[in-house]
Amino acid sequence: MATSDTAARPLLEVRGLHQNFAVAGSREPKRAVIGVSLAVWPGEIVGVVGESGSGKSTIARSVVGLYRPSEGTVLLDGTPLPPTARQRSREQKRRLQMVFQNPAAALNPRRSIGQALALPLHIHRGLRGAAARAEIERLLGLVELPAVFAGRHPAALSGGQRQRVAIARALSAGPDLLILDEPTSALDVSVQAKMIDLLMGLKAQLGLSYLFITHDISLVRTIADRVVVLYQGRVQESGPTKAVFSEPRHPYTRLLISAVPVVTEEEAALQPPVAHASKRPLAPDASCAFAPRCPQAMERCWTELPPLYRIKDVKDVEVRCFLHEEALGDRR
Repeated sequence: MATSDTAARPLLEVRGLHQNFAVAGSREPKRAVIGVSLAVWPGEIVGVVGESGSGKSTIARSVVGLYRPSEGTVLLDGTPLPPTARQRSREQKRRLQMVFQNPAAALNPRRSIGQALALPLHIHRGLRGAAARAEIERLLGLVELPAVFAGRHPAALSGGQRQRVAIARALSAGPDLLILDEPTSALDVSVQAKMIDLLMGLKAQLGLSYLFITHDISLVRTIADRVVVLYQGRVQESGPTKAVFSEPRHPYTRLLISAVPVVTEEEAALQPPVAHASKRPLAPDASCAFAPRCPQAMERCWTELPPLYRIKDVKDVEVRCFLHEEALGDRR
């Protein structure tokens, strides 16, 4: 993992991202992402984890410019990016590529695998003819597919093979960072482990960085250098993976960890009491969104929005929670 000691600045930085969507029949927009900030350093894997609806995929699409952020900035190597992909330069788009959750929807069924790979090779790297064909063969080899697959169409491939093609297409631009949006969740369990092994091998071989979007906190624990925990659009806890998992401070993080099968007595001790949902109404921006599910909720959790606190004596760990406030440092 690269740190500030070995790199001047993050490769990717998201500052104060808000993403709102209009709702038919309502004057109030849907607030999918609320003030999210994160960074990915060169050579690093940052895992963004949370339940369905927490805003994970929205962050990914906002970062690559598929959604125009309602507020906030995305920076690449310290340079602010235009808000949408259409406004970004070819070089900016080349360096930041995305692999989507559903490979069947991500690939054009009318185009052969070779055609799907040839287009970005021409757009981003100016390759045509024999040079493009040689590079297509190399890309297929990188994702462990035979060269003959270049003549096939997506319908002739399995789900795992289609996802390998989607990864090869992202790699064809020669990116520095891949945004991986639940890259294994649409695959059979038997294929998921092989896909993770492939991604880790590619990272080492090509020197890539990953922003890894997933609902699987056990996967984050295995592969990520740092983790960002989301709940209803807000960051609840973040920090180095080892520090977060060894002592999870937010009740929601503990709840996610408790859903993972227990292996050791130490892990069993991290499991929180069973939460009982409360029907008490919440005040937007004036309460903790997790309070109705939190077994440790206090009265102030219903009347105040916890800020992100930096934990004293633990480097780079932040938590949005009033618990153990005496151990918390400065607000951010």
